[in-house]
Amino acid sequence: MTLDDRIGPEVVALLVDPDPDELLGRKQLDLNLKAGIAATDFGPVLFLVWWMPPFVYGHPPAFYEQLLNPLNATVAVILRRLQDQTHLPILLIVPV
Repeated sequence: MTLDDRIGPEVVALLVDPDPDELLGRKQLDLNLKAGIAATDFGPVLFLVWWMPPFVYGHPPAFYEQLLNPLNATVAVILRRLQDQTHLPILLIVPV
């Protein structure tokens, strides 16, 4: 995606929230990320776990999980492009 013509194409994370009421009522969104890689019998899996505090009764009001196969050719191209970026823009998509 190109957000700024001076920068050119960038890798962007899209988070889609089908029930955005909790998020839209906030003055500020504090998005946290825990990322890692896991070895499985079928090969490596990258995981991205996104959440927004505060935790209420042990659960955040918003939680997103993304799984990526780093051996997939398309994912590998995205990861190579991402390694040259200083930031990962996040777009939160909410249906209206």
